[in-house]
Amino acid sequence: LAQAQTTVDRALSLDPTLVSAQVTRARLLAVRNELPAALAAANAVIEKSPGALDAMLLKAEVESIMGRANDSRATVEAMIKAAPNHIVARYMLVTLLVRAQQIDQAANEAEAMRKIAPNDPRTTYSTGLVAFARGDYPAALVAVQSALKVAPNFAPALSLSALVDIQRGSYGAAEQSLRNVLAQVPNDVPA
Repeated sequence: LAQAQTTVDRALSLDPTLVSAQVTRARLLAVRNELPAALAAANAVIEKSPGALDAMLLKAEVESIMGRANDSRATVEAMIKAAPNHIVARYMLVTLLVRAQQIDQAANEAEAMRKIAPNDPRTTYSTGLVAFARGDYPAALVAVQSALKVAPNFAPALSLSALVDIQRGSYGAAEQSLRNVLAQVPNDVPA
C-alpha cells in the first residue's frame, strides 16, 4: 500500500487534476478502512468530474459497506443513467436489489445485463442470484455453473455455488466451493 500511495502522490504532484489518480487515492483510503474519508474523496472527484464512473463506483461500494444501501442504490442508478451498458453498475444493482428483497426488479436488471453482455460471468451469476432468491435452486445451479465455465475462479459464483449446494444437501461440494473462494480471496469474511 505504501508504494501505491507514493505512486499516486507522485502522479498528483505532476498533475493534480488527474482523475484516475484521485480515484486511486480514494480507493486506497477505502482499503485502509478509512471509509468516511474515502467517501468524501470520491464525492470530491464526482463534484469536479461528474462523469467519473470509477469514482461513482467507488462511492457506491463505500456506501454499501457503510450500510447506506439506499444511497448506494441511488449512486448505481445514476451510473446506469450515465452509462446504460455499464455491466459492473448493473451487476451491483442486482446485488443491492436482491439484498432489499426486490427480486422482480433484480430479475429485470439481470435480463438487461443478458442483453448487454450475455457471456459475462457477472451476467450469469446475477441470473443465478435471482433464481436462488426465488428458491429456484436448479436454475440457480445452471446459471452459476455457466458463470464458472467462463470464470472458474469468480468468487461470487463460487460462493453462490456453495449456497446452492447447501440447499441441495450437497455439503461436500459446498465445502469445496467455499475452499475455492478462500483460495481466491483469503480475507473474504462471508466465506
